[in-house]
Amino acid sequence: MRTKLIIPKKEDGRIIYGRIPLQSVGSGSVSQFKMYAAPNDLKQKFKISPFTKVFEGDNDKIAIFHTFLSKKMFGGKELKECLNDIKETGTGDIEIVEKLLENQFIIPESLPYKEFKENFIKSFRNMFYNTVPNITLMYFILTDRCNLECKYCFIEKGALKGNPHYGDMNWKTAKAGIDFFINQIKSVGEKMIIFYGGEPLLNFDVLKRTVSYAREKEKLGHFKGPVKFQIITNAVLVTPEIAKFFAEEKIILGISIDGPREIHEKMRVSKNSNGSFDETIRGYWLLKNAGTNLGISCTIGKHNIEVLDNVAEYFIKELGVKSVGFNLPNLIKGQEDLMIPMEKIVENIIKAYAVCRKFGVVEDRLWNRRVRTFVEEQFWFTDCAGCGNQIVVLPNGAVGPCHAFLGSTKYFESNVFREEDLTNNPVWREWKKRAPIFMHQCYDCPAISICGGGCAYLAHENYGNILEKEKNICVFCNNVLEWLVGELYEDVYNKSDVFGR
Repeated sequence: MRTKLIIPKKEDGRIIYGRIPLQSVGSGSVSQFKMYAAPNDLKQKFKISPFTKVFEGDNDKIAIFHTFLSKKMFGGKELKECLNDIKETGTGDIEIVEKLLENQFIIPESLPYKEFKENFIKSFRNMFYNTVPNITLMYFILTDRCNLECKYCFIEKGALKGNPHYGDMNWKTAKAGIDFFINQIKSVGEKMIIFYGGEPLLNFDVLKRTVSYAREKEKLGHFKGPVKFQIITNAVLVTPEIAKFFAEEKIILGISIDGPREIHEKMRVSKNSNGSFDETIRGYWLLKNAGTNLGISCTIGKHNIEVLDNVAEYFIKELGVKSVGFNLPNLIKGQEDLMIPMEKIVENIIKAYAVCRKFGVVEDRLWNRRVRTFVEEQFWFTDCAGCGNQIVVLPNGAVGPCHAFLGSTKYFESNVFREEDLTNNPVWREWKKRAPIFMHQCYDCPAISICGGGCAYLAHENYGNILEKEKNICVFCNNVLEWLVGELYEDVYNKSDVFGR
């Protein structure tokens, strides 16, 4: 009887996650990348690749995962024994060795371990990651004012705490911002402009004029491709006229809702501490009935973590949403009372994701970033466009890579009223390397391919440097990876008796 050994195909994952269409993410497939030619002599000695992660379960269950190439192999007692033999003697069952070698889980013993690892990472990075900043996205901070006072707000409670406010952006600055953005564009393709705050609808007139001006430039081909607009709003100030404008301009909306009334109003309150739910839902339905492209942006916190799956079901069944983004808490020192163990967040976001998957609703935090990358054997290089691909324009015209620094203005050394090529700017070049593929402390992490490095702002505030590990995302991604491997194993290995598939 031949050894039961399963090499999952992409189609296996696509079947499991098939209610939501899979699209290309990250760099494209990296699984065919090779650093050496497979030797003809399978009886020579081998050793385990430095990028092979072994997961062991009960009853001799064993799964192995290539941390850079996202390849998987599932087996039982025979695979476990073969790996142990390779570790001890350099040889093992020929049939299994052949599959391990073919999928790059082992390497010839003759290859120097340290040199192979360093050369692999360097070559991988050179092939798949462009270190030159490529600006394709712009944030307009139209105002730092807000009509609500959410208890976890990382702008008001963090970035602006103890710092002066900016007020509203004027039209002259917004117009200059569009021109500045256009002057940074080097690549052909889709561009994105996001309106943010504060509450951006407090400065709707400038928003409207900015969209109109950008559309004129788009028609002239100045953006080298189509332009999409997005706005993040609490929807309280939405009117029928505003909803109609957003629908006509095909503006994508992210509406901040944290759950049903009793959950939403624990955190999202007005300046006088009254609840905001009724006004938000009124604005939501105005937008939805106008035919806008909208989704929900839900911030995870103590107020909803225990019932996150119920929250997802509420969004889907009661609000008819087609996409949901669960935001991890952006908490820094001084907000310890709001913090939740990351293990608990992972446990409950997986439950919420399962609800979204059941109903064919796109969920961003797991689906768009981690699940698709894992299934399609790709690599999620950065978790944020701020890592070399975006500009943020403050109300006073200052330009930086990340809106979370608007309080300290650190990294905001440029300005829309000054001509400059940001591809040569040391700030953007530094941020472009805010990716695990450049962070030596991340090279041995099993979850490096699905991570993206998390939030640079949180790394800076909690650990002193944007190039430090953001430890919460480490816990998040490693727990997610273990879940992904386990779920695929149970679905594929236990249903198959095929050798070496």
